Amino acid sequence: MKEKLKSQILVTSKFVDKQTKSHNSIFGILPYIAPELLSAKQKPNEPFPYSKASDIYSLGVLFWEIVNCKIPFENHPYGKTLITSLIKGEREKFIDNINTPQEYREIYERKPRGKTRD
Repeated sequence: MKEKLKSQILVTSKFVDKQTKSHNSIFGILPYIAPELLSAKQKPNEPFPYSKASDIYSLGVLFWEIVNCKIPFENHPYGKTLITSLIKGEREKFIDNINTPQEYREIYERKPRGKTRD
């Protein structure tokens, strides 16, 4: 299962990489955007540094949503306060009485990295 998931992520990432070589802005639903993208300093005429790591972060948030049957940060207003919290590494907690695969937890709970290029 783990190897199958890894290969699917790589295949998807390669497809997306070919389709989306550059983005001049951040887009997406705030809790799903990797913290390093939220804190990235964009230079004029340069794309935001989307990467496999930022895609995997988004996948981790999706895992959290599926396991917990909730929308991440649904009770937080979307804005600067949430952005700051995400950059600092704040994450929703997994429900304790659910047998969440450890791999899902590790993907979701990873700490923000200083860079996004892999």
